[in-house]
Order: sequence, then C-alpha cells, then structure tokens
Amino acid sequence: MAPIVVDSKGHKVGTLFGEGLGQLTQMAVTTINGVAIGLPVSETGFVDEATTGSFGYLILWYPTSNCAGQGYVALGSGFDPATGKPLNIVPLVQETTDGGGLGTYVYDGILYYAQPPYQQLTGVSYAYFSDPNQPPVGGCQNVPPQDYQAFMGGPVTTFDLSSLNLTPPFKVKP
Repeated sequence: MAPIVVDSKGHKVGTLFGEGLGQLTQMAVTTINGVAIGLPVSETGFVDEATTGSFGYLILWYPTSNCAGQGYVALGSGFDPATGKPLNIVPLVQETTDGGGLGTYVYDGILYYAQPPYQQLTGVSYAYFSDPNQPPVGGCQNVPPQDYQAFMGGPVTTFDLSSLNLTPPFKVKP
C-alpha cells in the first residue's frame, strides 16, 4: 500500500506521489469533484504561489489567436496510482528550469485544474499567469501555425482548498 500524506489531525490529504516530504514539493493524489488531482504539498501544507512564488506560472491555452474565450489547461503526464486513469497535474513553466515541470497550480488557496471531460485540443495562443487574478505575464502569446500545440486537456476550473478543512503541518504516514 502506498504511503499517504496526512494533516496535523491525522486527516488524509492524499496518496503520496513521489518520495517523502521535505523542502521539495511533492504531490498528494486525491479526488476532488470526481477528478484525480495531484496537489502540491510540503511539510508546511499546500504549496501556494501567493506565498511562495517559487513554483512557476499557470499556463492557459486558447483555440483562438488572441487568447479570447475559454482558457484550457493541458494535462501533465501522470496516472492516478489507484485507478490508472490520467492524473490532473498541470504542466508549468518553472522559473528555475529551461522550460518544463509538473505541478498543480494553487494561488491564494484556490486550486486551478482541468475540468473533464478531457479532449484533444489545439493551442493557437497561450498566456502565463503568476497571479490568475491579474493580466497574464507578457500578454497573449501566439503560436505560429507550424508550431500549433496539440494536447489533452479541459477547461480551467477552480476549487477552494480551504473547504477540505485540512490543517498543516502535513506528514507522510506509511
């Protein structure tokens, strides 16, 4: 049986996806609104960009050339260890790497994730957000037609993590 992440009161946060908790962010896989989600966690609780500012940017893809209309979240490469179904982990661009990284975006206690049903989409433009309540960093970015990005994803949706009533610190329970 896989180790689980629990809060200070022993309530389950999720199944550990990765190894141990520490200074590095790990994922705790749980189900929210029927969707398997990889939540970014550390010993101090959920990793929240509003307070840490260290994980990267939320990337929203658009089927239009001007970032208009519904934004879509691409699914990361991962599978729920319990079901084998795709795991909802949002690809992020990390400031400390040369372009890729995986995590689920949390800002000010709000989780951003792809809402099923997932579909094959084509990204014609995209925008990076450090604070999803503010305009995108660098504005809308158009993708040249020869570089259109096909991906599996869904419309961006949100969930208030405080409604889970979990109390840090978090720890791993074998």
